[in-house]
Amino acid sequence: MQSSILLRRFVIGSLFATLLVPLVVSSSLVFPYMSAKGHLFRLLVEVAVAGWAILAVVDPSWRPRSSPMLWALTAFVLWLGLADLTGVRPWESLLGDLERMEGWTTHLHLLAYFVVLPVVLAGTALWRRFWHLSLAVSVVVTAVALAQLAGALPMDSPSGRIDGTLGNPSFLAAYLAFHLWLAAFLALDERASNRARVLLVAILLVEGVALFFTATRSAMLGVVAGSLVAAMLMLCCERERTRLRRTAGLVAVGGLVLVAGFVLLRGHPLISTSPVLGRFSAISPTELTSQSRLLAWGAALDGAAERPWLGWGQDNFSIVYARHYDPRLYTQDPFFDLVHNAFLEWLVAGGVVGLLAFCSVVAAFLVVVWRGRTFSAVERSLLTGLAAGYAVHASFLFDTLTSSMLAVAVLAWVHGRVTAGRSPGSPGASERRLVWVAVAVAIVAASAVGAVLTWRTVAAERALLRAVRPGPSGLSGTLASFQAALRHHTPATSKVRQRLLTTAVEIGRSRPDDVETLARLTSLGRREMARQIEACPLDVRSQVALASFLRRFSAPDEARALLDRAHGLAPRMQHILFEIGILELGRGRFEEALEILRSAYELAPEWTEARNRYAAAAIMADRRQLAEELLVAEEGTIALGDQWLIAAFRASGDLPNLAAALEARLRIISPEGREASRLGRELSEVRRALADQSAPPTQE
Repeated sequence: MQSSILLRRFVIGSLFATLLVPLVVSSSLVFPYMSAKGHLFRLLVEVAVAGWAILAVVDPSWRPRSSPMLWALTAFVLWLGLADLTGVRPWESLLGDLERMEGWTTHLHLLAYFVVLPVVLAGTALWRRFWHLSLAVSVVVTAVALAQLAGALPMDSPSGRIDGTLGNPSFLAAYLAFHLWLAAFLALDERASNRARVLLVAILLVEGVALFFTATRSAMLGVVAGSLVAAMLMLCCERERTRLRRTAGLVAVGGLVLVAGFVLLRGHPLISTSPVLGRFSAISPTELTSQSRLLAWGAALDGAAERPWLGWGQDNFSIVYARHYDPRLYTQDPFFDLVHNAFLEWLVAGGVVGLLAFCSVVAAFLVVVWRGRTFSAVERSLLTGLAAGYAVHASFLFDTLTSSMLAVAVLAWVHGRVTAGRSPGSPGASERRLVWVAVAVAIVAASAVGAVLTWRTVAAERALLRAVRPGPSGLSGTLASFQAALRHHTPATSKVRQRLLTTAVEIGRSRPDDVETLARLTSLGRREMARQIEACPLDVRSQVALASFLRRFSAPDEARALLDRAHGLAPRMQHILFEIGILELGRGRFEEALEILRSAYELAPEWTEARNRYAAAAIMADRRQLAEELLVAEEGTIALGDQWLIAAFRASGDLPNLAAALEARLRIISPEGREASRLGRELSEVRRALADQSAPPTQE
C-alpha cells in the first residue's frame, strides 16, 4: 500500500512538472529552446505513463474512461502514424526533427498525456492546483518577457519582439493567449474569492501587455475573436448572473467598437507608425508576409492534391514547398518547413482523412461541452470561445509543443469532468487484469525505449556542439565528435549531417595543415548526406546542400548531376539555378551560365538579386551591352554594390567599375565588420593600380 501511495505521488509530481517545461532553456543543446523542452516533456510523460500503467493493474479505478474526445484523439494519432509510415520520409516523420520536436513520437506522448491526466488528477482539488501552477509559471515567463522589453535581459528574437523563455515571439504569444483565457476562466468561477479575482485580473492585464508586445497578429486576433464569441454566448445563455451578463455585453460592444475603429483608422499615423499596430494596419494580400503565406498555402493545396488520402507524412512540407514553389516567394526561405496554417499542415501531413480526424477532435470537444449539464453556461461560453480563438490563431500559424501540451490538458480536463463517476469496466474479471498486465508491460517497455532514444538524441546534440566549437583536440576532435553524433539514428541526425557539410567547408577554407583528417571529414560528410538523399530521393534541400559541398571540394560533375536532379524536382526554384550558375561560372562556361541565370531572372524579373546575378554573368561572358540594358535603366550605372557584380568586375579586370562598386558596397554595409575591412583594403589596392595605369611613363 505504501509503495502504491509513493508511486501515485511520483506520477502526480511528473505530470505537474510538465507545466515547468516552458521555463526550460539549455545552452548545452543545439536548439536550446525547442529541443530542451521536447526532451523534458517526453521524459516526464514516459515516467508518468509507466507509473500509471503499473497502478492501473492493481487498481481498476486508474483505468481510462471512454468519451468521444478519447476516440477522436486516438483515431487522429493512429491515422497520423499510418500517414507517417507511408510518407516520403517515414523515419523522420515518426521521430520528428530537433528544431520543431514534433513527429509522431511527440503526438503519441500527447495522447498518453491525455489518457493519464484525467485519471491521475481525478477530482476538483488536484485540477485546480494544476491550473494554478500553470498560471504561476506563465507569470514567470511573462516577467522574463517584460524584462526583455525593459532591456534588463537580452532577447534572441532578431525582430526586436519579446520572446521570453519560448525563443520565438509567436510561440510566446500562443502561450500567453491561453493563460489570458485561463485567468478569465478562474476569475469567473463562482467559487473564486474577491481577493483571488483581483489577483487574476492583475495577471490578465500584465500578460495582456506582454502579448501586445509580442506583436503576433494571429494570437491577438484569436484573443479578440474568442472574447467576442464567449461574450455573445454568455449574453444568450447565462440567465442568472446579471452582473456577468452586463460585463459580457460591455466586452462584446467594446470588442466590436475596437475592431471597427481600427479598420476606420488603420491609415492614421499613430497606428501605421506603431511597431505593433503597424503590423496589423499593413495586413493586405499585397503585404510581403501575407503574400508569402497565401503562396505557401497554394503550394500546400497543390501538394495535398498529389497525395490526397494519406498525405506526405509529418515534417515533409519542405518537399511539397519545393515541388510546387512559386517564384514570387523569392524573399522567403527557399525551403519553408511549415505551412503556417495548422489545418493545411494536417492536410499535407495526413491527407483529407488526417484533416478530418483533426477537426473531429475539435468537434468532439464542442459536442461534449454542450451536451448534458456537466458544464455551466459560463463554462460552455468560455470553452467555446477558447475553441474559436484557437481556430483563428491556427489559421495563420502552427502548433508548437507548448501550445499542444496546454490544448491537450484542456481536453483532458473536459474529458475528466464528463467521465467523472463512470466505471472503467468490470474490475473483478481476472482476464481483464491479465490484459492490463500485458498493457502495463508494453507501456513500461515503450517508455524505456523512449527514454533511451531521448538520451541518445541529447548525446548526439552535445556531440554536435563539441564538433562545431573550437577545442584543444583540433580537427581530429571535430571528426570524432561528428562520428559520435552520427553513431545512432536519432531526431538529431539530419541536423548533424547538414552541419557536417558546412563545418567541413569552413575548415577547408582555412586550409588546415592536417590534410588527411580534413579528407576523412569531407568523406564522412559526403557519405552521410548521400545516405540522407538515398533515404528520400525527393529531398531537394539535401541534394542542393551536397551539390554545393561537392562544388567547393572540386567535384563539379557530381555536383552538376545532383543540381540537375534537384532542378527536375523543383523546376521553378531560382536558388537551384543560382547554384548551377555559380558552378558553371567557376568552370569557365560563361555562355551556359548566362543562359541558366537568364532563366532564373525571367521567373521573377522584379527580383533585383536575380537581375544582378544575370548581369554579372553577362559581364563575365563579355556581354557588356546586356549588363547595361539590365542595370542602367533602373539604377543609372552598372557599378552597384552587389557582391556578384563586384566578383564579375574583379574577374574581368574592369578596375574603374570595380572601384566604383567597392565604394558603393562600403556605403551600404557596417563599417565595423570584417567585410568592410577586407573590401577597404581591396579598394586601396584597386585605386593604386588605377593610379599606376594613369601615370605617364617614366623617361629613361
